[in-house]
Amino acid sequence: MEWTSENAPIPPFGFWDFSVGANKTIGGYVLFGKTQGKKAGEIALKRLTENKFKTIVPFYGKTGRFYFSKSQLKKWGISLTKKIESESVYTE
Repeated sequence: MEWTSENAPIPPFGFWDFSVGANKTIGGYVLFGKTQGKKAGEIALKRLTENKFKTIVPFYGKTGRFYFSKSQLKKWGISLTKKIESESVYTE
């Protein structure tokens, strides 16, 4: 991610929370590993409780969030709209 951050001719956007930050991606509407892990645990617990393992329908944690790197926004000279800014979480 650091190489991409240094060499990309346009701002790199991220899809996962761990990819956002200084010397990484600028951010975007991302998924958080914690949410995905929680959903996986819920599915596993339900399957163990019901003892049903023949078919497991794919699920995913449907909640994402605007997550941006303050340093990357500054580096690329990008300003967010007031609405997105108010709904965002930030990292350096």
